[in-house]
Amino acid sequence: CVCVCVCVCVCVLACVCVCGCGCLYLCLFLFLCLCVCPVCKQADFSSVRAFAASFQNTPLHLLINNAAVSMVPFDVSMNGVEVTWQTNFLSHFLLTLSLLPSLREAAAQCGEARIVNLGSEAHRWGPEDGAVTDYSVLHNRSLYSSASQLWGWYGHSKQAMQLFTLALAHRLQGERVFVNSVHPGLLGPATGLLRQCESGGGGSAFF
Repeated sequence: CVCVCVCVCVCVLACVCVCGCGCLYLCLFLFLCLCVCPVCKQADFSSVRAFAASFQNTPLHLLINNAAVSMVPFDVSMNGVEVTWQTNFLSHFLLTLSLLPSLREAAAQCGEARIVNLGSEAHRWGPEDGAVTDYSVLHNRSLYSSASQLWGWYGHSKQAMQLFTLALAHRLQGERVFVNSVHPGLLGPATGLLRQCESGGGGSAFF
């Protein structure tokens, strides 16, 4: 936390020097978000539940499920689940369903609430007959040995998010809680994900 605060302070000073005071307010806002807002670690179900619990009795107008990993070598989370599957799908599924009461409350108060799931064109690489839920397959280490297989599992997780989006949108019809999926384009150069993939380290992101 100390390192994060120091880095943010340096960034604030740099922005003020380069861009003037107009950028100061935005930097301070981001700094406060980092210091005050809870962090949701997708590879830990207890972190997801704690994050959702922090919104109890609070209207939530917009939920964006964005965190993901890609090209990660086979690994199992502390919950005993393959990391890409848990980070890219199961934790989003858990978080969304846990926050539905807050989203419904916002819709009742303000007329609507929204869930936006970050998708990917890679969902087309998923199995033709739908997402794999057989853990004997998901946890077969030999199926994570090549780059094409790793991209395939990434696509599989994104396919599951697409199917979840469609199913949830259908179930929430008439409740003014809208569920959409969006492909943001190729963000590797901006986020550093592709550089991490090329180095063999995988790409990752948190809320």
